[in-house]
Amino acid sequence: YQLGPINLSANGNRIALSYGLPQLGVRIYDIATETLIVDITGALLSDINSDGSRLVFASRNDYTGENTEGYFEIFLWENGAYTQITDSSVDTTYSWSQISDDGSTIVFRSDTNYYIWNSVGGLQQMIVNPVSATLDTRDMVISGDGNTVAFIADASLSGIMGLTGA
Repeated sequence: YQLGPINLSANGNRIALSYGLPQLGVRIYDIATETLIVDITGALLSDINSDGSRLVFASRNDYTGENTEGYFEIFLWENGAYTQITDSSVDTTYSWSQISDDGSTIVFRSDTNYYIWNSVGGLQQMIVNPVSATLDTRDMVISGDGNTVAFIADASLSGIMGLTGA
């Protein structure tokens, strides 16, 4: 297998290892027992929460019965249960996702927009559209408590979703 990014839970108990060729996927291992917790075939662009109980990832697979068209979607794995976060009506490219420490908040990029999702109510809200003529954002991160999102922008953010600064 070709190995990809590695994500370590903040408590150091679990590790998420991305792999590819001949097939994409993510495996979560328990470090202390050296056992495989889950092998999610078709998963990519993953991030693991602080205790390793939740993993956010993108995939074309249908883990929930809701992705019958096979579009790229964002999913949450939580100790064996899957939740489909997005429901795209067209084939969308997800190029990045990140999860808060407790796993309740997810930030992800869909084509040209950044969104935030919260497990309470499943709210998806667009944070910012980075392709406007005056704004280019990159390197977005979410705080451990899920209350703050930071990113680099090469334009003033005044008036955009209540954000100020640059």
